Amino acid sequence: MIEGETGVDKVLVAHYRHDHNYRSQANVVTINCAAIPENLIKSELFGAESGVFPSIDKRRIGKFEYANGGTLLQDKIESTPMALQRVSRP
Repeated sequence: MIEGETGVDKVLVAHYRHDHNYRSQANVVTINCAAIPENLIKSELFGAESGVFPSIDKRRIGKFEYANGGTLLQDKIESTPMALQRVSRP
């Protein structure tokens, strides 16, 4: 986890760590959670099957799947709805 005040360029640090890591051959995905409407955040992060939304005519992978094996940076994660921030435990 990279923490810091606004303006200290945590995104730059995340990209540097990705580029100098064994995961550097995989995707690095940056997502600004504050820029995604609450009703679309699940489909952005987890993907969506065709027909779920009128604008989706084919299966769309989410950011987690796209970053698989690489790095997923969630900027402004505090803007994500609390229901998605919770971790469920068995």
